[in-house]
Amino acid sequence: MAPQNELFFDASETVKLVILTVGSRGDVQPYIALGQGLQQAGFKVTLATHAEFETMIRAHGLDFKPLRGNPRELMQSAEGQALVRSGTDLLKFARAMRTAVGTSFGETCDDCLAACEDADALILSFLTAGVGAMIAKARQLPTILAYLQPLTPTGAFPVIALPTLYLGGVLNKTSHRLASQIFWGAFRPGLEAWARKRLSLKIPRFGPYAALERQSLVLYGFSRLLVPRPLDWQPNIHVTGPWQLSESEFLPAAGLESFLAAGPKPLYIGFGSISGADPERLTDQILTALQANQLRGVLLSGWGGLKPQQLPKEVLLVDKVPHNWLFPRMAGVVHHAGAGTTHAGLWAGVPSLGLPFFGDQAFWAQRMFGMGAGPKPILQTQMSQASLNAAFQALSEQPRFAQRAAEIAQRMRSEGGVSESVALTKRFLKV
Repeated sequence: MAPQNELFFDASETVKLVILTVGSRGDVQPYIALGQGLQQAGFKVTLATHAEFETMIRAHGLDFKPLRGNPRELMQSAEGQALVRSGTDLLKFARAMRTAVGTSFGETCDDCLAACEDADALILSFLTAGVGAMIAKARQLPTILAYLQPLTPTGAFPVIALPTLYLGGVLNKTSHRLASQIFWGAFRPGLEAWARKRLSLKIPRFGPYAALERQSLVLYGFSRLLVPRPLDWQPNIHVTGPWQLSESEFLPAAGLESFLAAGPKPLYIGFGSISGADPERLTDQILTALQANQLRGVLLSGWGGLKPQQLPKEVLLVDKVPHNWLFPRMAGVVHHAGAGTTHAGLWAGVPSLGLPFFGDQAFWAQRMFGMGAGPKPILQTQMSQASLNAAFQALSEQPRFAQRAAEIAQRMRSEGGVSESVALTKRFLKV
């Protein structure tokens, strides 16, 4: 790749950007919002990800390229359950991730390479940064890292798997670097073999991430209110604010509208793509907590996370309802604390309770709690019926949470995550 100060494009040409991302809807939707903003600014944007999201991507005016793999099937498989059970244990997560990518890893890398055939520049999520770095190196393409979690080493806080600890500046930064090497170990064997075979490239022993970050524009698509930009990050690293997607006009089913009109605002409860080991038991716990506090509820079925057998009249089960339509109509939101749902709840100005499973979820849940936007989160592995009942009571009865959430929403909506990212991209690519 050419040095940044040598990048330029002819003013008469349309610059073609390819965004690579994999995962669930929360790993895709922010990039649709970012891609829309870039396309409106004159870029030609293609989003390459799983076929499940093709309709949504094309509906928002972006080109689509398929990457093999079915995230829904993965999360419901034994390999996916191993990921969920890893909690905040980095070693377990890395081992589970290595097993989950399995034999299809090379095929997905092939799809990434094909998707980038006509690209002028690449925009990479964290999970695609490894293969994206190799493609960019082989084809001399500029790279933009667009991440949804704070992954750059810093002394300000430790790696996101340790959300409640402060280790001191040196150890905080060391924890990030150690985590990067653990994660790299999950992908190195597959990527090393693929890069050698397809691109005739040798993989750096300790991974491409540090070098890639130094030569790229780095955009973090989360709120500065949740994670203020650390002072020890380099000037090419930016926290822009969340990339929120404006959904097209949503027409709710008659049953949903009548339920919302029939009584006090309900709580939303949903866990998105996460399917725990015992969804029936989790559903029973949720229903018991609602009943114990005499609350109404809207349950999102998601990808198997909640499986009610029979519902009382105070609870409604829904399948797909846009967060930006539903959340402002709720008294509070209870969720797994993925990055996307965390921002959606705060954007709507309603208090949140995080019930994290694994990965970065405990980090975001702790950040919400630390800002005063909801009760103390409960790890799924530590959740009892009594603790859940008490958390539901606090969420619904303490007005300070709703007041704080409304204050956060007002400030968050002014951050301009997409517009700032577009401006930074144009400056970086000199267009």
